[in-house]
Amino acid sequence: MALILDNIIFDLQRAGGISKVWAKHLDNINVSGISARYIESDKSCDNLFRKNMQLDQKFIIKRNPIFDKISRYQSVSSSDLGGKVFHSSYFRNPTSNMAVVHTVHDFMYELFDSGIQKQVHILQKKAAMKRADVIVCVSEHTKADMYKLYPWTRKKKVKVIYNGADSEFHEMKNKEERLTVQGVDLKSNSFLLYVGSRGYCKNFPVVLKLLMSEYSCDNHLKLICVGGGGFSESEIRAIQGFGLEHRIHLFNDLESNTLNSLYNYALALLMPSIYEGFGIPALEAAKAGCIVVGANNTTLPEILGNNDFLFSPFDYKEAYSSFSKLSDTQYMNQVRVNVKNKVDDFTWEQMTHDYISTYKELGL
Repeated sequence: MALILDNIIFDLQRAGGISKVWAKHLDNINVSGISARYIESDKSCDNLFRKNMQLDQKFIIKRNPIFDKISRYQSVSSSDLGGKVFHSSYFRNPTSNMAVVHTVHDFMYELFDSGIQKQVHILQKKAAMKRADVIVCVSEHTKADMYKLYPWTRKKKVKVIYNGADSEFHEMKNKEERLTVQGVDLKSNSFLLYVGSRGYCKNFPVVLKLLMSEYSCDNHLKLICVGGGGFSESEIRAIQGFGLEHRIHLFNDLESNTLNSLYNYALALLMPSIYEGFGIPALEAAKAGCIVVGANNTTLPEILGNNDFLFSPFDYKEAYSSFSKLSDTQYMNQVRVNVKNKVDDFTWEQMTHDYISTYKELGL
């Protein structure tokens, strides 16, 4: 077997962006004809994406470490694998002399975390990038961050390979005027959408502030939050303090087809993040024809192209100015068409195609 794929991310996340990307990659590898073996532990199948995958057991190599909590930092014993190319889902190196690919999704730890966890992560990431024959970044924005934080990587072979979006995300034709999700009745264009986690650097307070704005109140807009778990105590206090309890609904564990319906019925997706490594919800929304009102200092301009719905996440006046352009239907339609033409090129199949080309360059 020439390609060795390390599924450690399934041990680290029950569900999450990186494990979804990795699962999509494995799905495409399975139908590509590429000869591959997969390293994973018994714990891997606790991951929601891995549960739904059908990997042939004869190609799975079980590695169940004695010290489970430190397995994410251990090199993979690989002298018996006979592989030519090794690609880990999360920064583990092989012990044997194979060509190595590592993917860098973001620099959240470096830019926003602190303490021992940050230092340990940086040590592992640096070791992985130094060992890599090819470093893959998921966006030009992420690559630029890498060059700033680790200037020595300019001497490495670096590629940008974009993520994709599920085929379920598309523009619905002949949709009804109303949509019902988990018992909540929603009229088309009567609500704003927020998808994903709300912590770290996602800038969720700006979402609440926009919901309180004159434009939102005049148009009786609601906010639908999808995923990210239950609201924290501080979020509940903020929602109650602003008197927004009856205008916000939270849905977790939605199927892709239901999320696609929400993208199609929403007035806009709000994404004011201070930082994004890629921004899969923005890509999903754009494929469904949903306007994205979000930050211009992240990957969003790279994915969506520049338009007036993108703003500085540090300037609320600019954010509100961009947000209020939702009243201009003609401009919205123009942006929707331009963005849709751009994002059609971002697919999971294209992502894996680019990875396979990289593996072959390394002797697969």
